[in-house]
Amino acid sequence: MGKTCLKCSHINPAPSGKAMEACPACGAIYTKVEYVLAQREQARAAQQAAKEAAEAKQAQKAAKAQAAQKAAEVKRANKAAKAELARKKGHLPTWQVLSALAATVPLMWWFSERDFAAKTAKARAAAECKHDLQCLGDSASIAAAPSCKRAVEAYAKYSAKWTDGALEPKFPSFRWLDKQSSKLTLIGDHVQFQNGFGAYSNMVYECDVDMSGNLPVVLGARVAHGRMLE
Repeated sequence: MGKTCLKCSHINPAPSGKAMEACPACGAIYTKVEYVLAQREQARAAQQAAKEAAEAKQAQKAAKAQAAQKAAEVKRANKAAKAELARKKGHLPTWQVLSALAATVPLMWWFSERDFAAKTAKARAAAECKHDLQCLGDSASIAAAPSCKRAVEAYAKYSAKWTDGALEPKFPSFRWLDKQSSKLTLIGDHVQFQNGFGAYSNMVYECDVDMSGNLPVVLGARVAHGRMLE
């Protein structure tokens, strides 16, 4: 069965199946090209997920502001009703008092039910995230970044210099360590270690994180010379 090169689209009618086999047309190594394309797709998916999360957060913020505004209006209405009742104490028939209460109780119940539904949806989303690699990886790359950063720097004999930008994550890639227990490995290459002569060299690093609880727990870290394949 032939093999199609993902770089130049050339079809190799008789591939050898070796790990470092190259395309006879353009010379690209099949496995490296496939890895690069997979990394790009993962980055694109991460960007899309971040965008959707930001939009959802903005919508939640707007809904929360609207709910707060309505709650303030109800509070003001209750306060005004109480003041009016106090002013007319002894002059209002019982049915008018009950009518005033009947107008406010449904509103209070509605806000209580809405808050409960929002908390339930949030808890369900958090539980589902713990078994979704993209969702859990995005969360861990932010929540566990400070602890993993210290774990990586501990391997530096002299000094460590981070090369990531202000808005660039230190751990842009991740993979499952144990899906059932919500453990994963964060991966990056945005650090340089100094040697005894003062020169810096690029390092690839990994950090194992347990995300099963409310807070991330760093299980260990590893470093090696080199860079991730772009």
